[in-house]
Amino acid sequence: MQVRFDAFGVWLRDACHFEPRHIFECGQCFRFVPDNGGYAGVAHGRVLHVEKHGQTVRLWPCSEQAYHEIWHHYFDMETDYEKLLEALPKDGFLQASVSYGRGLRLLWQPPFETLITFILSANNNFPRIRSLVGNLCKAYGEPIEEGFHDFPSPEALAAASEDGFRALGAGYRAPYLLSAAQAVAGGFDLNALKSLPYTEAKKALQTLDGVGPKVADCVLLFSLGHRCAFVQDVWIRRVLHEVYDAPKAQAENERFVRARFGEYGGIVQQYLFHYARSTKKLQHKATQIAK
Repeated sequence: MQVRFDAFGVWLRDACHFEPRHIFECGQCFRFVPDNGGYAGVAHGRVLHVEKHGQTVRLWPCSEQAYHEIWHHYFDMETDYEKLLEALPKDGFLQASVSYGRGLRLLWQPPFETLITFILSANNNFPRIRSLVGNLCKAYGEPIEEGFHDFPSPEALAAASEDGFRALGAGYRAPYLLSAAQAVAGGFDLNALKSLPYTEAKKALQTLDGVGPKVADCVLLFSLGHRCAFVQDVWIRRVLHEVYDAPKAQAENERFVRARFGEYGGIVQQYLFHYARSTKKLQHKATQIAK
């Protein structure tokens, strides 16, 4: 991609591997919402608008300094998605998933924000999660500009109450939110998990109330750089079993995923998930897997 700056923002040209619709609608992020044909949201305390026209993406307001210090990494611009996708296994279902979701990029989101939003995501649908996260930010986050609030700090949420969270619609998740916030405010170091081996980092996350294997993998994949974290929800389990005939036993299933999809399995998973959920296409494996 070619990057150009002007007085108002950043222009990314030849951006075939940057599609806002796929980035923000694939289930990895709940803070960016549709806005006048593009998306608007908040990350790292900054408001950002993202638009795409043809093969050109515009990010605004965004200075050259902010792009290099925040947004370049946030949008995973260090990764060559053309090269990564070319190296993936050549099976029919995966290729259809990549073709459908071309332009999807994994985000590097703030770890505490990712932890809290995916605790909220449990047994929830995408629009409602967005609404819950927005309400949480309005209630406990610092205002940035009209209509936009920063994500609440661990200390702000740790000082809240279960009843306050329930009033926002958190339901049974309220005690998990409070416990996780208090743990992080009290010294649980999420950033330290970046340098741990994947299995150790996942085990550490699951010591937090309300964090099971799925939420742990979401945090590891979407904020801590563990690109092998293969998030399994109902859609991915259906893909694995109906398309790939993967074993159902946990240990065998994990070995299958590692062997087939490798160190970037988490990125592969996101393409598979987005395609299956968006199109509802789960055809018989005989017509999907290249022989």
